[in-house]
Amino acid sequence: MDLEILKKLNEELAAGHPAVLATVIKTSGSAPRKAGAQMLIYENKSIFGTVGGGRAEANAIEKAGWAFESRRSAVISMDLNASVAAQEGMACGGAMEIFIQYIAAEAGSDQAGD
Repeated sequence: MDLEILKKLNEELAAGHPAVLATVIKTSGSAPRKAGAQMLIYENKSIFGTVGGGRAEANAIEKAGWAFESRRSAVISMDLNASVAAQEGMACGGAMEIFIQYIAAEAGSDQAGD
């Protein structure tokens, strides 16, 4: 885990706020970031770090909203093939999976589902 991400996550949890940690877990082709890239998502939808920008981050932020509401975690898959990339003005193609991990601030609460 990136030390700056860990520091920000600890600050958020110490303040009593839950957070969502988005981690790229699998890529194929020319994905914007490789496995291990992380991004912290706050309840107000602001972020720290990156999982690749554009569509990848938008999808991660959207799923984080669900994670905050449900208090559950999930994996999202994105197809960034050449035709999709061209339509969205992206420089890459390929596919990626991102683990959206809900992390509760309260000790002993349900931190991960699915």
